[in-house]
Amino acid sequence: MNSFCELENVPVLNLDMISNLPENIIDTILVRLSLKDAVRTSILSSKWRFKWVTIPQLVFDKQCKPPQSTDKTLNTLKLVNIIDQVLLHHKGSIHKFRCSYYLHNCSDIDRWIIFLWRNEIKEFILDISGDEHYKVPSCLFLCREMSHLELYFCVFKPPSTFKGFCNLTTLDLQRVIITNNTLEWLISSCPVLERLILQNIDNITHLRIHAPNLRYSNLGGVFEVLCFENTSLLSTLIIDSHSAVTTSKYLEQGETCNLIKAHGSLHRLESLELCNYSLQVLALGDIPNRFPTTYDCLKKITLKINIANSKEISAALCLCKSSPKLQELVISVYSDAEATFGLVELVFWEAPEQLDCLFNYLKTVKMTEILGTTIDMKFIKLILTSAPVLETLYFQIAKNMVSEKLKIFEELLRFRRASPEAEIIYLS
Repeated sequence: MNSFCELENVPVLNLDMISNLPENIIDTILVRLSLKDAVRTSILSSKWRFKWVTIPQLVFDKQCKPPQSTDKTLNTLKLVNIIDQVLLHHKGSIHKFRCSYYLHNCSDIDRWIIFLWRNEIKEFILDISGDEHYKVPSCLFLCREMSHLELYFCVFKPPSTFKGFCNLTTLDLQRVIITNNTLEWLISSCPVLERLILQNIDNITHLRIHAPNLRYSNLGGVFEVLCFENTSLLSTLIIDSHSAVTTSKYLEQGETCNLIKAHGSLHRLESLELCNYSLQVLALGDIPNRFPTTYDCLKKITLKINIANSKEISAALCLCKSSPKLQELVISVYSDAEATFGLVELVFWEAPEQLDCLFNYLKTVKMTEILGTTIDMKFIKLILTSAPVLETLYFQIAKNMVSEKLKIFEELLRFRRASPEAEIIYLS
């Protein structure tokens, strides 16, 4: 503990003037300090010796890590000793506990969680890595006051008696081992859940989300089907599908497309971001010209599109046509013609249903990785001719096409613009 509290050349007498501050001010000061610095205040004066032991937030991260060696076990033992000492001296409730560190074969976390459960923990973040996933103990599921839970590199298997976290507003699971049924049940058993983050969870390909109070969701993984049921308050949605679909799946016809299945109850969606292969996955099946209902609150759409794929372009246009209040559109273009099924033909753009797109509220467009092909230029032309209040079109050319910058820029300037105020700006 001594090494954790050492201060060098501190003018104690000059600092002692703050010892008579009101307790709530001192508490505010201590909470804003790193845990290491908060503990160091114990040597300022006799009045400060035990001020830190009641702070409700304990954060063990890089700022309080002990001197490192090449021995991973020794590093873990040093950190465990620090955490044990802090918990031993602590008094009162602990509302937040965060451990962000590499722990090598650490079996002490169970003890900490039992201690935290008894001290009314509300926010628990375990951001660890090691030789194997850490199995969350059953006592964590007894923390009924939990409002914020983040787990990394853990095994999540609640006991049969667990009824859910009735006060949980934030759930963040990354590289966690959990079954599909358990995950769906967990989400639906958190009735006030507002933020949901799921990243790199293996074997979760079909996910149904039932969360009536959900406002923000960031989903990353290998998804085949995403379905939102009773998520009418969701305003920000980010989907990052890491894997491309197979040929057989891509050629499925006659089924309701994933775009419709995912559409669900997203009536208050304000921002939608589809990364990597997400649009390709959502484009499986038959794509409608428009959704049955519209996204009347959707103001920003961010997409990554394989510009050589007619199904992805159709899916993108379907989203745009079904978002009458869209104000900002961000598109990253790429072309993977060899791995694409159903290449875009020029006649695709001549179809009346494709040109039936009016961006009445669109003000800002940003397109990156432009290849300068006939296909992506027609896409830009459609936007320019269909956006009467457009203010700025930003564009960036793919690195391998920089030599064509002037030619592409000149072509863009020749396109008719529905908005007389529209500017075209090149991003270097």
